[in-house]
Amino acid sequence: MRRLYSLLLLGVLALASCGGSGDQGATSAGDSADSNLAIAGDSLNGSQDAAALTAEPTTTPSTLIAYVKEAKLYILESESGRHTLLASEQEPVFNCTFSISGFTLFYTVVRDEHLILKRALLEKGSVQQIEEICDMGVSPEQCKAQATGAPSEMFISTYGDVVLPYGFSMDFVNFVKLKKCDPTDGTLSTIEGDERHEVQPYGMMPTRIPTEDLAEEEDELYQNAAHQLIYKGIPVSSELGLKTEDLEALQLTFWYPSLSPDGKKLLFGAVTSIGDLGHGPFCIADIDGQNQRIIGSDISAPIRPKWGHNNELVYAEQGEDGAKLLLRKPDYNAIAELASGMSYWCVW
Repeated sequence: MRRLYSLLLLGVLALASCGGSGDQGATSAGDSADSNLAIAGDSLNGSQDAAALTAEPTTTPSTLIAYVKEAKLYILESESGRHTLLASEQEPVFNCTFSISGFTLFYTVVRDEHLILKRALLEKGSVQQIEEICDMGVSPEQCKAQATGAPSEMFISTYGDVVLPYGFSMDFVNFVKLKKCDPTDGTLSTIEGDERHEVQPYGMMPTRIPTEDLAEEEDELYQNAAHQLIYKGIPVSSELGLKTEDLEALQLTFWYPSLSPDGKKLLFGAVTSIGDLGHGPFCIADIDGQNQRIIGSDISAPIRPKWGHNNELVYAEQGEDGAKLLLRKPDYNAIAELASGMSYWCVW
């Protein structure tokens, strides 16, 4: 029975990491987990009608967040705490993502039941120009998760294309199709089936962290026989007290590792229960095993926690009054509430 539950969980989570999440591209349990530990680097910047979110360039830019609330697009700069509405955009905004460089914010709007891709060109945190790129050829309903209605997570591919997952399948519990747009000329293509796995997102590729017996010799990150996560020989989960709800039916597993931009902190998820999907918390720890923390975001959340440009961690938490967007500082782990009631968010 334990083996059956484990196989079911592996199938569900592996498929979930291949479809519509902004951090996709599953690998097998035996693949090198360390090869999928990316220094976080997805980009973002600025907004229209913002006098300047960052007046002058700095050597360590502040974390920037874009979020959608009531179909309006906002930009938030973590250092100043300033929220700026993209007031010049009059069409309903659906989702968004940032270019790798941070000089462009791509977003979709709803027009006649179609999603239209636009870009905001940025300089020093303020929008200099908004351009329409193309009709993505899908409706908003095609890009919503069937159970929750959450928008699919748009992402930038390794080659700089804008990718929009759509076509949610309850069989796979994920989006199974992609629309890929070349932002240089607006060329649009549809990707289905196994070809989806060739469209990798820029940044972290989610994976199950291997157990010690399946890890390769060069793997620096693995789960030992005592169900502890080990990074470069140091336990990074030993103080968290993680365990599954049913020890006989389900073994603890770790997923979705990501190093902070400075390489000093490790983010990872743990599956502690299973229902329609695998569930459990995300956790962070210093790579020397200190400052181990459980954060509230669930491993099956529509958007997983993201590292900001200056090593701040941004994540969403579901509360009684709806979703809240939170930020955890890198040095002293202080938590700040950024926004609430948002339907979508992304980070640079």
